[in-house]
Amino acid sequence: MLGWLAWKAGDTVDLSTFVAFVTVPLFLVLLTSRKALYRAAVAIWLVVFAALGIMSESRTLVVSLFMSLACFVIVLGLLRGKLHLRSVLAVIGVGLIVSAISVEVISRLRTPGPQTMFRSAALEMIGKDTRPAIWSAYLELAKQHPWLGVGFGRALPSRTYHLDENAEFRQIDVHAPTHAHNLLLGLTLEVGLIGLAVWLYLHVALLRLAIQHARPRGNREKAWAAAVVALVLSMLVKNSTNDLMVFGNALLFWSLLGAMLGLAWWGPFADGPPTTRLGEITR
Repeated sequence: MLGWLAWKAGDTVDLSTFVAFVTVPLFLVLLTSRKALYRAAVAIWLVVFAALGIMSESRTLVVSLFMSLACFVIVLGLLRGKLHLRSVLAVIGVGLIVSAISVEVISRLRTPGPQTMFRSAALEMIGKDTRPAIWSAYLELAKQHPWLGVGFGRALPSRTYHLDENAEFRQIDVHAPTHAHNLLLGLTLEVGLIGLAVWLYLHVALLRLAIQHARPRGNREKAWAAAVVALVLSMLVKNSTNDLMVFGNALLFWSLLGAMLGLAWWGPFADGPPTTRLGEITR
């Protein structure tokens, strides 16, 4: 429901980012639900989202899904005190294989002309990727206003430095003048290192609160806390090669994060509720 509302309310929703965010709670249901019907329904949805991900031709989506799933399994195991190394290694192993195959398939779909079976299209595309050059150019711009930036807004650095008129940026890539193509680098340009530090602190504080509130509660709350960590990691990974935390994508992320935090915080304690407020604080 939250995903549908974000899709309708946002001016622009990137399909691959939408899939990266929505699959995190689906992973939770698939791995923790005791009802076979729920697990089967979620499995079908994941297959549909996998097809949509391939259609979006986003290689970063594949990496984001793999890392969020591995993160969820590891954090949930740590919170429950039952981290099974074999299960973690199995998830990582299968994830790496599926990710490698998916990235290769997507790279071949994006590469025009005939493909040879003995050369990796994924490695060739990585070698030709213009984003490292884009990041280097924007990093030089960030040094002009390192502490406070030029103002909040993804497009503001481009307007401030008149990058649409900059021939050097257009030589790098036709999309280079639009934004930094990296969330953290974009924030550094917009609000400087001070603003980036505040942004990081707020996210770390939310994660810490989710884990602290989930520890004395039941397995359901621990699972939602693990999903919170996985969602934030998914957001960071997905936006490591682009900056899509705007419009419907941002609305979906914060809606999901808020709902997950609520589910992690409001559950009953594992051994019953405390008799006083002080009892809750000192647990």
